[in-house]
Amino acid sequence: MTFKIKNLSLEVVLHHLIIALRPRLFSDSLCKKPVASLDELRRRAAKYMELEELDEFRKQLREEDAQKSTQENHTDRSRFSKQNQKLKNVPRGPRFE
Repeated sequence: MTFKIKNLSLEVVLHHLIIALRPRLFSDSLCKKPVASLDELRRRAAKYMELEELDEFRKQLREEDAQKSTQENHTDRSRFSKQNQKLKNVPRGPRFE
């Protein structure tokens, strides 16, 4: 359901938009520097959406790197434990009798 309001001022639209947004960088920037037109609002919103998408991509890369390093550490540990088991089976005692 949509309502059409004649002669709606940009200030009213921005006020309600800022209230509806989650407190993040975009809403903070709108509060600090209000927009003059809806085209400017769209342009700034697109810029912040690109920034958020880039941030999500970086987080995914970090998570993948962390998983890879965890798997590598696990394989290294199992390799060391196998070597230690071989050393434990060697009889120890006096070398020269």
